Amino acid sequence: MIGAGLFVGLGPAAAAGGWWLLGGLVLAALTVLLAARSVTTVGFDRGTRCLGVALRAVAGAALLGAAGVYVSPDRPALAGLGVLVVALAARASGVAVPATVVRVLVGVVLAGLAVFAVTCFVIEPAGRGAGDAGANAALGMLRGAGVLLVAFLGGRRPVRRRVGLALVAYLGVALAALYQLGPARLGLSAVPLHDALAAADASALRPMINVVVLLAVFAALYRLLGGMVADASALGVPGTATSLSIAGGLLVLVAGLLLGPSDALSLAGCLTLAGCGWLHVRAVRRQRASAAGGLLLAAAIAVAMPAGSLLAAAALLVVCAVIAGTASRRADRYGLPRE
Repeated sequence: MIGAGLFVGLGPAAAAGGWWLLGGLVLAALTVLLAARSVTTVGFDRGTRCLGVALRAVAGAALLGAAGVYVSPDRPALAGLGVLVVALAARASGVAVPATVVRVLVGVVLAGLAVFAVTCFVIEPAGRGAGDAGANAALGMLRGAGVLLVAFLGGRRPVRRRVGLALVAYLGVALAALYQLGPARLGLSAVPLHDALAAADASALRPMINVVVLLAVFAALYRLLGGMVADASALGVPGTATSLSIAGGLLVLVAGLLLGPSDALSLAGCLTLAGCGWLHVRAVRRQRASAAGGLLLAAAIAVAMPAGSLLAAAALLVVCAVIAGTASRRADRYGLPRE
């Protein structure tokens, strides 16, 4: 999900781990790959589906925040709301976005990120902070991985190819931002791509970054809303694709009003780790090594996450458990499949 994780997640990740945020990106990618392997073994149950709705709502909040702080920092809610309305209109209309259009959008976004990275690398940084943000390298790297997990979610299969390409792109952008700003300044930045360009005396490229952000956020929100519809339908929630899309958009909007980008990324990371952990628990009998390794990795990252995010995630997990249990009992009553 190129968007919030990359555009606003680099700051919190650098604040936690400094240069070790690069290792955090690798751990986040590995976490998603191991979870994808467990998914192929056990699939999604109703608990995972309900968790998926909550995760997408929180991730959507981070996307709205990313659009807001980059495109309209004085009135961030307007920019985020505008992109959400466009994505919701496209999804609710029932007209599928052609694969060619999706490929063009992704190509434009990746080209913009490549221009950003090259610009940062070819210009010698002036006054870069040398201090290393993050007091504990291991703990900071794990927390950075949790914050950046959202950046690897979504997209189409094959998963390994998608995650691998995303990892290469993210490492390039993160290294470029670190090169220009240093970990201390990057850790304080709410808009790291803008600030890195300013440090490189290339602020003229900021409009390009704004376009990249808008395109990436739109594409991520469009896919996110589609995932919410699929999960809600699997839970037996009544309604058409249009009505479920609108309901999903409202959930994203409410989450966006309640959470800032950094808090949303942290909470989304905790929810992702919970989902990964549950998938591995279900898959451990069939794929002992990969499922056990994935479970241990998810647990290690979770331990490093902020306590407030963990508590909020725990509360949402309780709600999801109640909803999933209700959906299962309803399925039993009417003779429907349990998954």
